[in-house]
Amino acid sequence: MFLFLFQLALAEDNWVATDSDMKRWPDAEIVTGSLAVGDKVEVVFRDAKLVRVRKGSDFGWVSPSVLSASEVAAPAATMDLGGLSLPPLDLPGLGGE
Repeated sequence: MFLFLFQLALAEDNWVATDSDMKRWPDAEIVTGSLAVGDKVEVVFRDAKLVRVRKGSDFGWVSPSVLSASEVAAPAATMDLGGLSLPPLDLPGLGGE
């Protein structure tokens, strides 16, 4: 118990570099939450193969390869307008004269 509290006091912030699911237990496939690129998580414990993280009130195990010690920017939201049938924009002075 005291060891766990000590580890919480030494927790470090990391950022998610690859979308990933958090697993409830290191050897189980039960997903407790999802992480997206750019999410800030708190590293609670490091194991030889996995890292226990906390995001908000959710805890879970992830591979260390999905984390970065430096801040990772979330991808910019994009909108694909290719499927829309928009009329041409013919405004004077913009080459559409």
